[in-house]
Amino acid sequence: MADPITIATVVTTAASLAQGFTSFRAAQAERAQYEEERKAAELAGQQEEVLRRQRLAKALATQNALRAARGLSLTSPQADVIRRATVREAESDIAAIRLDSRRRQRRFGLAAEQAGLDAAGALIGGVGRAAGNLFTLARARRETGKVD
Repeated sequence: MADPITIATVVTTAASLAQGFTSFRAAQAERAQYEEERKAAELAGQQEEVLRRQRLAKALATQNALRAARGLSLTSPQADVIRRATVREAESDIAAIRLDSRRRQRRFGLAAEQAGLDAAGALIGGVGRAAGNLFTLARARRETGKVD
C-alpha cells in the first residue's frame, strides 16, 4: 500500500497538470476571442471607409447639381477649388479611419499574441509543477531510503 506522501504527491501532480491544461484552454479561448475582435475591427474600418467614400460621392454630386441648377460651369476654377477641398477633407477622414482601424487591429493582434504566450506558459507551468512534485517525492524517497 502506498504511503500518504506518495498519494498526496500523485494528487498534487494530477492537480498541477489539470490546472495547467485548464489555464491553457482558457488562454487559447481568450486568444481566439481577440483574433475575432481583430477581424471585426478590420471589417468595421473597411465599412467606415466605404461609407465615407459614399458621402464624398454624394457631396460632389450635390455640388455639381447645385452648380448646374444655377447655370454655373462645372469646370470653372471656383468649382475646381471647392471640389478639391471636399476631396482633400474626405481623404483626410479616410486616412484617419484607416489609421484608427490599423491601431485597433494591432491592439487586438498583440492581445491575441499575448494570450497565446500565456497559454504556452500555463501548459509549461503545469507540467513544470507536476515534474517538481515528482522530483521532490523522488528526492525524499532517496533521502529516507524508501524505494517502492
